[in-house]
Amino acid sequence: MLTTGYFSSLENWTTSWVSLEVRHDVTVELELTKLHGDGVIATAVPHPAGRAAVSVQGGKALVTVTGTRQFMLDIDGALDSAPTGSSALHPSRKRVVHTFSVFANPLLTDAERPNVSPPRLEPMPFLPAFD
Repeated sequence: MLTTGYFSSLENWTTSWVSLEVRHDVTVELELTKLHGDGVIATAVPHPAGRAAVSVQGGKALVTVTGTRQFMLDIDGALDSAPTGSSALHPSRKRVVHTFSVFANPLLTDAERPNVSPPRLEPMPFLPAFD
């Protein structure tokens, strides 16, 4: 039974994201590792296409982003193979889907920055949601 308030067709869907501030001429490289299942990423495709250069090496996705961009990375075709319309409501079509979003945003000016110190975040232990 779904009790989170989301659509029942999104049950077992999760997302991770990273938000960066970058200059228009800066290139950032990200390395993504799969922490569940077999731990191997076979494919990684940015949506919309062309927003990042992506390759898969040694079971990890290597993502190169230049300048400000926003995109979602489809890992192992999870979104391409998961029904998202009304047919997704059928119990036999539900599956586990995890997406990764990248927000490479423009640098804030001093006037736009809040005058507060951000809280220090400590890594949390990995809590596997799915096997």
